[in-house]
Amino acid sequence: MSQVELISIHVNVKGYEEAAEKINYLFKSPDTLDGMREELKTLAHELSWDNHARKIREELENVGML
Repeated sequence: MSQVELISIHVNVKGYEEAAEKINYLFKSPDTLDGMREELKTLAHELSWDNHARKIREELENVGML
């Protein structure tokens, strides 16, 4: 399951009742919560400004602009 799919399953809610249900589900499903935590750590790293800047720098170096 990709990061986006995992986030969509557990984060998109239509109200506070659905949010409460999903939070309770995660508390009762520690394996799912741990998996989500790891996926979100990976996603946070991939989307970080440092990582984005590194990729831009690499591309600029590849085309000879740095």
